[in-house]
Amino acid sequence: MAKQIIIDWQRDNLLVAVGQSHGSALTIERVSEQRIGDTENGATADDAVGTAPRNGDAAQGLSRAIDELGLRKSDVTIVASRDLVEVRTLSIPRMDLSDLPDVIRFQAQRQLANMGDNWALDYVILPEEPGQETLTALVGVISPPVLNEMEAACNQAGVQLTHVALRPIEIARYATAIGKIPSGDVSMVICLSDQDADLMILNRGSLVLVRGTKLPSDPQQVPQALNGELRRSLMAAASQLGGKSINGALLIATPSLSGGVHELIAEVLGCQVSVVDPSDLLAANLPRREELAQQSTNRIVGLAGALNFAAAEQKTKLDFKNPKKRPPPKSKTTTYLLAGAATALLAVGGVYWWTSTNQALDSDLAMYQDQVKSQQELKKSAEEKIAELSEVEKFLEASPNWLDELSYLAEKIPPADKVLVGEPAFSVQADGTGRITMPVAADSASTITTFEQSLRDEAHVVAGKNSQQFPPKEGELYKWRVDETISIRGRGWKLAETLGTSRATTTEAVQQ
Repeated sequence: MAKQIIIDWQRDNLLVAVGQSHGSALTIERVSEQRIGDTENGATADDAVGTAPRNGDAAQGLSRAIDELGLRKSDVTIVASRDLVEVRTLSIPRMDLSDLPDVIRFQAQRQLANMGDNWALDYVILPEEPGQETLTALVGVISPPVLNEMEAACNQAGVQLTHVALRPIEIARYATAIGKIPSGDVSMVICLSDQDADLMILNRGSLVLVRGTKLPSDPQQVPQALNGELRRSLMAAASQLGGKSINGALLIATPSLSGGVHELIAEVLGCQVSVVDPSDLLAANLPRREELAQQSTNRIVGLAGALNFAAAEQKTKLDFKNPKKRPPPKSKTTTYLLAGAATALLAVGGVYWWTSTNQALDSDLAMYQDQVKSQQELKKSAEEKIAELSEVEKFLEASPNWLDELSYLAEKIPPADKVLVGEPAFSVQADGTGRITMPVAADSASTITTFEQSLRDEAHVVAGKNSQQFPPKEGELYKWRVDETISIRGRGWKLAETLGTSRATTTEAVQQ
């Protein structure tokens, strides 16, 4: 395959690479690293999602890298860091695939705190579990300032921006491409560098959870910090995995980092752990090869994964440059041509009948028949739209305002030093009952009882199961774990009230 240009873009730094792929053989041949943010004056990689670097010039940095590598007039793919993109999993009703882009954007605007109307959004549909009633989508959004910054920098550097991907997705793509994790089961990928740990959980090759953490500067404290982060990741993903356990793991780290944690990861996850050295992805003659692999493992692996981006299936990509959209309406040229031909034939026939006999009556009859057919088609279309509206109303009336429910939960439950709530999963049952399921860790069994009692009222039914006590550990705050289910009734949306119209007005608008 021809050489490709991939750019890892984060707020304070650009990593511009030239590489090529041959199946699972991925090689990064040249790299140019450019600082673009002014971290000394307050801009850090921890700034809010959706903001471009406040100081420094990304365009100038990219231009220097492009000139250094001699790559002008080339196509490039940008891999955006996790802190530039807001990512969330959303539950959505089953529907025609062509309607998904509009429905997912509508859901995302309700549930993503920072998202605006003109933000770029893309998504991937996650694998379905047996008995799953709704679809689950991994949704990512990126703000216009960040996307415009990337476009402007590429234009000034003389290159053509073709794709904007997300780093965790491309790390997962690399992990599946090299065949080191089970493709049909649940697996975990751990990327370790000197200061950072990135953890990703995959289900049948699709990313369902990504977490990142800073590692202690003291190497002796790294195993303990990683142990806690592994356990928190498993708890956060429990509801999305339907009780499945990790069946394989991939540790991506240099030998100096992997040696001290390999056995720990295998013990915590209870599965076999494969190890990959990120320096193997870099050409042997690359300057600072070992240092770059040690300090920027997740970035190197994301670049390698993106080498297969163009050839990957559309349904596996998050591409903010070319997001999934509703397909354009089909051309009606053929219909118009056929209608024109039919009209011409009717005119010829009309002349013939006019010259023979009873032409007026025959013409009237044809006209009335056409009108009846037209009205029947309009009636059928209106009935279909009204039925669709009823389905939407039914879904909304059975769907609680999840943000309100989370606010209610946050106000009622015991304080954080008593309980730790994992990532909740939201669903609507066939009987119209809303349901929130989530893992909960607590300092005692009585706190679990207090947690459940604090949430119960006429609209909320709380039930826990799989309660278990962890083996005592020194310094461990949470000693108990339970899976909680909160059933919710009578808290749905009214479509007419949401739109600010009456039911009759909404139906009339749908018919029109």
